[in-house]
Amino acid sequence: MSEFEAGLSTETERALKAIDLADGRSARAAHPPSSALEELERSVEGGVKLSRVEDVDLTQLAHQVTASQFRIFAAIHACERAGIERGLIFSIVAPVRELAARSPLMRRMQTWPRGYPATSKPSSICAAR
Repeated sequence: MSEFEAGLSTETERALKAIDLADGRSARAAHPPSSALEELERSVEGGVKLSRVEDVDLTQLAHQVTASQFRIFAAIHACERAGIERGLIFSIVAPVRELAARSPLMRRMQTWPRGYPATSKPSSICAAR
């Protein structure tokens, strides 16, 4: 197993533990607000660092970005279960949302107008690429 794969395995286990809570502990006990926020901040920092990576295989980078997204999703979930306000979570993830918005498709997904037909615009963005 490569160092990269080992890192993904470790991160996957951490994400699953954060989401699963199979041992029956309450969400607040399992994810006190301070630790949930710290994990979210670390996850966002990791995602932002990936935007500055150079000289890496694009397939490997795609896997790292995907793993980073799932770490962020798991950290957001932990924050929500710890009772952290949505506005605070939103402000912490703002840097990675800005990075994602560089993509026309992702920008559209973030600013989706209400009541608009769901598939027409994103489909045309994908088809144009």
